[in-house]
Amino acid sequence: MKEKTLRKASLSVALAMSLALTACGNSGSNGNDPDTANGDTPANANAANDGAASGSKDPFGPLPEKTTLTVLKADPDSTPKDLGLPEGDTVLKNRYVQALSDKMNIDVQFPVVVKGSAIGDKTNLMIASNDITDVMLVSYTQYQQMIKADMLEDLTQVYRDYASPALKGVLQTDGGKAMNLATVDGKLYGIPTMGTLHNSDPLVWLRKDWLDKLSLQPPKTIDELNAILKAFIEKDPDGDGKKDTIGMPGAQTFTGQWASTYGFDPVFDYYKSYVKNWIKGPDGTVQYGSIQPQTKDALKKLSEMYAEGLVPKDFPVLKNEQANELVISGKAGAFFGPWWSGWSPLNDAIKNDPTADWQAYALKDADGVARAKQETPIGTIAVLKKGFKHPEALVKVVNYEYQVTLDDPADAGGDPYAGLVLPNWQTLPIALALWRADSVILDHTGILAASKGEALPDVPEATAVNYKTMGAFWAKGIDWLRKNPDNYGEPISRIIGVNPIIENDIEPVYSEFYSTTKTMQRKMTNLNKLEEDAMIKIITGEKPVDYFDDFVSQWKKQGGDEITQEVNEALKQ
Repeated sequence: MKEKTLRKASLSVALAMSLALTACGNSGSNGNDPDTANGDTPANANAANDGAASGSKDPFGPLPEKTTLTVLKADPDSTPKDLGLPEGDTVLKNRYVQALSDKMNIDVQFPVVVKGSAIGDKTNLMIASNDITDVMLVSYTQYQQMIKADMLEDLTQVYRDYASPALKGVLQTDGGKAMNLATVDGKLYGIPTMGTLHNSDPLVWLRKDWLDKLSLQPPKTIDELNAILKAFIEKDPDGDGKKDTIGMPGAQTFTGQWASTYGFDPVFDYYKSYVKNWIKGPDGTVQYGSIQPQTKDALKKLSEMYAEGLVPKDFPVLKNEQANELVISGKAGAFFGPWWSGWSPLNDAIKNDPTADWQAYALKDADGVARAKQETPIGTIAVLKKGFKHPEALVKVVNYEYQVTLDDPADAGGDPYAGLVLPNWQTLPIALALWRADSVILDHTGILAASKGEALPDVPEATAVNYKTMGAFWAKGIDWLRKNPDNYGEPISRIIGVNPIIENDIEPVYSEFYSTTKTMQRKMTNLNKLEEDAMIKIITGEKPVDYFDDFVSQWKKQGGDEITQEVNEALKQ
C-alpha cells in the first residue's frame, strides 16, 4: 500500500495518514499532544492572506545572489531505493537540491542530520539552546515557544509577495484554519501543514450480506446497532452451524483525541461526548470533554454493551492486530472504523472471504445530526531563523516543492525527476508534508465522476489519471472488486467508505485548544492514566457508572482544575 509517488498525493495522503494511525494502533493523541495547535484565531487575523501578491514578485525566480540555506534534516529509516530515488541520489544530495541551486540561487545544506525517530528530541534541544539552523520543521507548541523567544523571522510580507497561487490555494482547502492558527498577533512566522478533514470520522462497517440473511436493516441508532450485534452473535450469520461469531471488536486504544479503527468513538459521539477534546461548556468557558455528563452517558451505554457480550471481554488488552484478525478471519461482521478501512482490515478480509459485502454507515445523535471529532487542524510548520537576509527563500523553496510534486511542474521550470518514479516526499530538502485538507471528499467526487465518464475536478494531471484508474475499477462493479482483491482497497474506501460522510453531512467537531500548558507538561500523563483506568473500570463493570463522579472529582483535584484555568487564560490572549 505504500506510495512512492507524490503525483497521487491528493489521493494517497489520507491513506498515508491512516496507515500511520493503524501502525501505531492509536488514535494518536490525547487533547494535549505537543504536535498540535492552540485554538482558533479570528479569520481576519490571518494577515498573510490579506491582499494580493505583487505582480513583480516571481514565486519561482532566483534570489539576487547565491544564498546558503541550512536545514535540520530528518533522515528516514529507509534506503534511497525504498524512497524511490534513482541510483546516485540520496536524501541529502538529489535533483531537488540541485534544482534549487540552479533555478533559485539557493544552496541548501544540511549541517545537522538526525534519524527520523530522534528528530523531536533534537529539535527541542536546539530550541532550548537557541542554536538553530536557518530552517526547521517544528510542532505548534515549539512554534509558540520560538515566537515567544523572538527566534523566528516574520514571514507575513514575503508570504504575501512570493507565495505561489498554488501554495496559497492549497492552504485554504481547510477554510484557512491552519493559517489562522499559524498567524499570531497578526503576523505569520511559518508555513504550516494541515489536518485532513473527515479523515478519521468513525463509521460503522457491517457485512450487508449478514444483514440481508437475517432480514435486518442498517442501524440509525445505538440501540438498533446493538440489536444487530446481538443477532450476529446468536443467529449464525456465517451459516457454519457453529456459535463462533462475535459482536463488535474492540481494542486497548478505545478512544482518543480523534477516532481510530476499533475505537468506541461512535458511541461517545452519539452522546455528544467529545473525550480528550476541549469544548465550550454551557457557561461559555472551555471545559475538558472527558469529564462532562455526556461522557457518563456514553460509558453507561458501553457498560451495558459489555455486560451483554456485544464487545469482547478482553478489549482492554487487545492490540489492533488482534482485532484485525477477528475481522479478517470472518468472526466479526461489524467494526468501528474510518473511511479508509477498505485498505485495512478489509483488503485482507475479502481475500479470505470474497462473498463478504462490507458497507459503511454513520450513526446520528439524539438531535438527528452526525458529528465527528476531527484531526488536529495544524501540524508541522516550516520556520525561518530571525535575521535571515533573504526570507523569501523559504517561501520560494516551499513553492517549488509543492509545484513539482503536487501541482503542475511546468510552472516551476519542470520536474527534475521527469520520466522517473517521483521520490517519497521525505526526500524533499524541506520535507513539508503539504497536501489538500479536503482530499477525502474531493477524491470521492473525482473517482465517481471518472467512473461515469463525467468531467473531473480541477486537479493535477497525475491525480486525474488516478481518478480514471480507480473510476474504471469502480465501474466494473463490487463483484469484480471482490474477485480482484489487489484492486479492492482504494475504490471501496473512497466510494463506500466516504458515502456515509457525504450522505449524512457529518459535522466536524474541533477542539477549542490544541497546545500544552505548564501544568499539562507536569500532570497530564498521570491524568490521562486516571481517565483511561476509570473508563475501563466502568465499561467492564468493575466499578458502577456513578464511579464516574469520583473520577471527575479526582481529575479536578489532581491538576485538572489548574489546567482548565490555564487553557481558558491562554485562549484569552
